[in-house]
Amino acid sequence: MIAQKVRPSAVNLEWGCDTLARVSPVDFARLRAARVMWRAGYIEKITFQELSDQLAAGIAFSPVTYALDFNAGFHIARLEELGIPKGVTVWLDVEGSNLDAPSIILKINAWAATINAAGYEAGLYIGAGMPLTDAQLYALPLIKRYWHSVSRVPDPKVRGCCVRQIRPNDVYPTGIDVDVDISEPDYEGDVHTVAAPEGWSLPQAA
Repeated sequence: MIAQKVRPSAVNLEWGCDTLARVSPVDFARLRAARVMWRAGYIEKITFQELSDQLAAGIAFSPVTYALDFNAGFHIARLEELGIPKGVTVWLDVEGSNLDAPSIILKINAWAATINAAGYEAGLYIGAGMPLTDAQLYALPLIKRYWHSVSRVPDPKVRGCCVRQIRPNDVYPTGIDVDVDISEPDYEGDVHTVAAPEGWSLPQAA
């Protein structure tokens, strides 16, 4: 497994996806055939077998937390247990209701400090109910990668997002619910980094 930056989705029409479902080897093969280049999986849930099946299908892994789970120590232990290489972007999912901006900022900063110190790259999934403004998002000192959910949420001022969720709960092409994501350079030209299999590649365009 290697840490590797993604190619923008506009290059060769490649996609990402995320799902809560358990994904089988057959599902992974169908996702790859549909030009899925990476799949986000929950650090707290994914098993070593599922991760191995994903990488064997040629689909890179992008780790994300459950919503409002700020237990960075546990996340690091799980990443190391799974063999996720240093440098990979780890996404903190922040979404919910009645969230308090000052408290959320403190929790994000503490989480990101621990993740970055461990050698990973702290990223933020901007979900529904995120209370921060575009300026507050950009002002987070330790977050350099942002993922825009399908909800109506702000882009970070100046930097913008490098992942965008464009379609929720799509059953194509596997029969399981997946959210479809695109990767793109943010306004500063950066993309996120995934845990990819050696010799990572995708089908060529027809």
